[in-house]
Amino acid sequence: MRASSGALPARRTFTGQRADAARLLHSNARYSDAPLGRFLSPDPLLHRLSLIHI
Repeated sequence: MRASSGALPARRTFTGQRADAARLLHSNARYSDAPLGRFLSPDPLLHRLSLIHI
């Protein structure tokens, strides 16, 4: 069945990450670049955990 709006379905990877037009993968909390093999920002959870020990 096709959508009547003509919009393309969101591209998703095997693990459910959304791929945007720039081929960056969105993993809910941050973006990653598959060819580089790394995330583009620090892990937000690790930042919050480090604040606990201050």
